[in-house]
Amino acid sequence: MDNSYLDLVEAKALRDAARKLVESDVELIRIGVSERSVTERAFGRVYDGVADAAEGARDICGSPVKIALIAGGIGALWFARKPIIGAIEGLFSSDREQGEPAEHSEDTPNQAMERPGNDRD
Repeated sequence: MDNSYLDLVEAKALRDAARKLVESDVELIRIGVSERSVTERAFGRVYDGVADAAEGARDICGSPVKIALIAGGIGALWFARKPIIGAIEGLFSSDREQGEPAEHSEDTPNQAMERPGNDRD
């Protein structure tokens, strides 16, 4: 037999083995996709991300107590975000810098009419 023929047979065998490997990988992917819905896969990715973040936090902080304290602080800041933002806005408000009184938006229409300087008659 010719040497080129043996090379051809060897190349075909290698090609067939690679094709079987690819087909088995595709079949495994099909099975994995069909077993879980889109939402399950999305939540799985989110869960993996949270787990990675928790592991990173544990590596940085060292103890679970520190992680719990930091998480509690973040939660407290989250629930207090509106008053904190209001205080920061108050610091940078142009009305307060110029000495102008704040608007009385909480007044009822009658109270606004009774205030001096409202001559609508």
